[in-house]
Amino acid sequence: MPDVIKLIDTICSVYDNPDYAPVYNNGILVKTFCNFATNAIAVAMGCDDLYDTTTKLPKTADEIADLLAQSKDWIELHVSDDPQKMPIDFQAIQLWANKGELVFAVLKSTDLKQEHGHICVVRPGLLKSSGKWGDCPAVMNIGGENFIALGKSGVMKGRPVGVNEAFQPIPKFYVWNKVSA
Repeated sequence: MPDVIKLIDTICSVYDNPDYAPVYNNGILVKTFCNFATNAIAVAMGCDDLYDTTTKLPKTADEIADLLAQSKDWIELHVSDDPQKMPIDFQAIQLWANKGELVFAVLKSTDLKQEHGHICVVRPGLLKSSGKWGDCPAVMNIGGENFIALGKSGVMKGRPVGVNEAFQPIPKFYVWNKVSA
């Protein structure tokens, strides 16, 4: 089976898994599962990097961000701050996913100024229009809001969304270097 078909099927299966629904208590978000979801996708694609070999549990988003930044098995896909170059960088990131490669968008808690970091998978598809970044990569997001194509709340409800809805600042992107893994 081509990697792109396997990647799409895996992403859809993970998205449909009710175990990854955000947990709320009295309307307050108390638990999300971005690290569990991305680990499940990675394992299905043959990558065992995102879980702790001792506990067999997925690493936290912060731990994954550190791993991706330091491992020779992951290549950072840079995004320029230059508004003229950013669309080219986003297109290149989308093309990696469209080829069936495992691509993650991630930021640490310190970058997000939140208690936890966040990670999501770039999915095969078309770039999505973003008011803040122009056209940006399509993602499947598991977090405070789970989405795969359309926003579920706020001003983007029912509209096509991408990585722009999963992160406030532009995240770091990494592609799995299967050759060295």
